[in-house]
Amino acid sequence: MNDQPEKFFLFHKQPDPAWSRRKTVLYYAYHAVLLFAASIIFGLFLLLLAVGPYPQAVFQGYFSQWTTILLNSLPPALLVLLAYAVSGRAWAGFLLGGTAAFCLSLGNFFKIQFRDDPLFFEDMFNLRE
Repeated sequence: MNDQPEKFFLFHKQPDPAWSRRKTVLYYAYHAVLLFAASIIFGLFLLLLAVGPYPQAVFQGYFSQWTTILLNSLPPALLVLLAYAVSGRAWAGFLLGGTAAFCLSLGNFFKIQFRDDPLFFEDMFNLRE
């Protein structure tokens, strides 16, 4: 006899093969929505890091319009969801996508601090410098 109470099906670590298709789809959708929300919040923290030594610019510029917040926090969220879709695990998706977004934000932070110039996609080709 199991002394632990039965967990709600959304809180299981893996879906049970005996579940109906509806329950399995709901399980994966629940995890994707939670992961998306966590990565949006992570993207907001990365937005604070990405401005470099000018934190006043964040509050005056970035948080004045919702479209700016959405467009800056959506790429980390999409990276996390893509990594979740590839790996099938929420922790691995957040780790892979979050690490990639964090590295780009950290690179932008140091480039702004040292050269007073933001990180562009063309700068990826000059990583050896």
